[in-house]
Amino acid sequence: GSMMPSIDRSSGSSPSSPTTTINGIAKNGSHQSFKHLEENSSTANSPSKENGKVTDAACSMSTSNNPTAIGSNGNRIRELFTGTLENYVDVKEANYRSASSQVFYELQLVVKNHSNIYSSLQALLEPNVLEGRNQYCLERNGQKSYHDAKTGCRFLAFPPVLMLHLTRFDYDPIKDEMGKVTSKYEYYEGLNLGQFTPEKSDNTWRYQLHAVLVHNGRTANFGHYFCYVKCGDRWIKFNDEQVTYATRSEVFSANFGGFTFNHWGSEVAQTKSAYMLIYVRVPSADLLKAPSESEIPDHLKVRYQREAEEKDRL
Repeated sequence: GSMMPSIDRSSGSSPSSPTTTINGIAKNGSHQSFKHLEENSSTANSPSKENGKVTDAACSMSTSNNPTAIGSNGNRIRELFTGTLENYVDVKEANYRSASSQVFYELQLVVKNHSNIYSSLQALLEPNVLEGRNQYCLERNGQKSYHDAKTGCRFLAFPPVLMLHLTRFDYDPIKDEMGKVTSKYEYYEGLNLGQFTPEKSDNTWRYQLHAVLVHNGRTANFGHYFCYVKCGDRWIKFNDEQVTYATRSEVFSANFGGFTFNHWGSEVAQTKSAYMLIYVRVPSADLLKAPSESEIPDHLKVRYQREAEEKDRL
């Protein structure tokens, strides 16, 4: 089915439920395409949900708004690639709010019906209103009550290295197959994501584009993949064994997608479009530096030594 990361619209879902996430993280316990999801705990002093019912069991939230604290447990992968989001249920008329935090390694952004990264992120955070026959069921002390409510998610912190997956492939119900979304979708060399965090900081969450992965093909079932990586002040294109310098237009506008006109004046879809963007938080000097001797795992040191000895022998 679709790979869109829209908010799960199921009735009565609580963030602490394993079925309540961004579509693509998990659904009914099954792993879909939001990779390597890890759940933290629920918010302190708020009821949680068990088997579809809200209880008064409280859990503690183990998240931090300090960007340097994310994944700071000695695991370099977590330190670099994990951010934190919060799923919530807000029932104002009952003075009830429940929330749970989750870490993510990448964000899937819907391309269809959106024009750029900011539009997709805003749609991702748009709350879902539960009302009418779809009201939220709240149970306290054995008593059920139904209320209008809002459910959704918000970002608590972004990772040092932010990976954005652009959902260029989408299910076509008419053809009963995965098709390619060829509409124009813009991305930028710099991002400021402060507007999407609770503190609305303009300086904490600034990013620079570091790499672009491109799909060149007309359908989801056929195509060629290559990438652009920024090295210093230059963009370099890695296309199989060919490594060449690239212009800014090659990196950006050439991969926005959209349509052009052929020799006969007919409109045709652009075949090249970005499907993965990798941004690095600025300042990024500490992220892109070469690893120190102590940071290299022992098994890799042994492997490199063996390869060097083999090379000298040959």
